Amino acid sequence: MTAIPAPAPKIGDAGEYLPFARKHLAQETGPTLQDGVTLDDLWPEPDWEQLVAGGMPVQVAAEIAMMRDGLATKPRGDIGRSIITEQQWNAGYRKAVPIIRDLLITILLVIICKSH
Repeated sequence: MTAIPAPAPKIGDAGEYLPFARKHLAQETGPTLQDGVTLDDLWPEPDWEQLVAGGMPVQVAAEIAMMRDGLATKPRGDIGRSIITEQQWNAGYRKAVPIIRDLLITILLVIICKSH
């Protein structure tokens, strides 16, 4: 007959600081900053048909729509073992989306204008 092993002792918190441990990252970053900011908050989905009807070339509208759809819909939430905090992801996302939007529109309009 096989003996049933005794349950392993529960591992408690030793109280020491472990760099990048989730509990320490949570304490350092404070409450979550993912306040619901989304791509639609920073760059609302345009009415593509209205833009084309207003004079935007179909090709430009289609390419901008495809590139917009390829962006993350919200800041990265799981920081895991990353050295980038949730606050930094949130701030970077808030800064990057408008810049990306403006650059895409400008570049595509220049390309289309040069081709005509």
